[in-house]
Amino acid sequence: QFGQALPLVVDLHRTFPREPQVIAWLAIIHSKLGSTGEEATAWENYVRISRTPAIACPALPEAYARLGDEQQALAAYERCVTFDPQDPDRLFDLANAYRRSNRTSAALELYRQAVSLDPYNPVLSERLSSLSEGRP
Repeated sequence: QFGQALPLVVDLHRTFPREPQVIAWLAIIHSKLGSTGEEATAWENYVRISRTPAIACPALPEAYARLGDEQQALAAYERCVTFDPQDPDRLFDLANAYRRSNRTSAALELYRQAVSLDPYNPVLSERLSSLSEGRP
């Protein structure tokens, strides 16, 4: 069904090239079809033109990660935090990316910030606790 929807949404995008919802549909369809490069491109376009770029998170950095581009993924996670610095989920995502990049002190700080915003989240608390104790 996504394969059938793609040409229709591409036509819509030609007609409405600056419509964020159409661009988001493109990104989602490309994701479902496994066209990760096109998905990332669509999310980047969404971020550029949308008044609500945070909607592209965490899909944009995850697309880069699936492409194997960890540097672009990390940069996208960092951008996602700038869209809403008080979002504990985005802080958690960036902290995880820092942890995977062996930037432990930066990850710890972000986990602490996320826990302070969402103190009853058991996943955040466990991740902070394990990293504080030196566990991966």
